[in-house]
Amino acid sequence: MLLILFALSFMPTLFIRTPGMTQLKGRHLTVYYEKEKEAALDICQLAEQESDRIAESLGFSAPQDIRIYIYDQQTVFQTKKYGWIALLLNLDWYIGDNRNTSVLLTSPANPGTVHGYDETKEVAIHEMVH
Repeated sequence: MLLILFALSFMPTLFIRTPGMTQLKGRHLTVYYEKEKEAALDICQLAEQESDRIAESLGFSAPQDIRIYIYDQQTVFQTKKYGWIALLLNLDWYIGDNRNTSVLLTSPANPGTVHGYDETKEVAIHEMVH
């Protein structure tokens, strides 16, 4: 029974899009966001500005096709990466991560208690490099 519960705790990681996410399409990336449109536009603009520089620095001939998922709540982001077990870990500093060419990010409009708006935007660029 414990094994089944443990396995079920990872269910949120199977679907990184939340219901009702809106899509912003850029030249080299797609941003999905829940409700914080202004924050998503800021991240989309910054990521587009940096995509050519990142591709060149990493030796790619062109920017990669990146998807950025922005979650309004830090806990939603964390469960999309590590499942419901993340809620038990009290990771108030943890606001961004990646999965291959997808960036998962807490919205800069609501980054939690440790980080601010601009710092959270920069995390999107950091995760694009990964």
